[in-house]
Amino acid sequence: MISKSLFTSDHVELLHELLKLDTVSPMETGRVSEIMTAQTLYANFAAERTPCKVVHHAPPHPRLLQNEAIPLSVQERAEEMGKAFWESQPSMVLLIGEQRLLEETVMFNFHMDTVEGSFPVSYEREIFVGRGAVDMKGAGVALLAGIQSALAEEPDLLDDLSILI
Repeated sequence: MISKSLFTSDHVELLHELLKLDTVSPMETGRVSEIMTAQTLYANFAAERTPCKVVHHAPPHPRLLQNEAIPLSVQERAEEMGKAFWESQPSMVLLIGEQRLLEETVMFNFHMDTVEGSFPVSYEREIFVGRGAVDMKGAGVALLAGIQSALAEEPDLLDDLSILI
């Protein structure tokens, strides 16, 4: 059973909303993705519940494609989709607490892009179904629930530590 004090109904609602968003990678479909929307939803949720701020939220610069290390398939898809290719694949960094030295910072990483395919989104008997429920939207929401719980239990945790997501 999910602990009501850790993974709350608010977390359930956030994950349900994230699962409903189409975050399939444009590399697979050639279509625009809602990753930016999903990331914004997550950031707003975090900011309402933790001393969090968005320190970066943007797509990569298109000039990054001008690099021999970029696979041909990525270059071709980017050329096919134009500006929308990059805009569908932003990165976001959240800072919880104050910016600190690297050795005083813990960083967590997860992704919201999913593979193509469709599962109806549902939540029943504490089981989520939907693209990203396990890999990786669910883990991202669980991470935030854990951070919130840690901060509630140890309010001075951020006196000596910063957290990046």
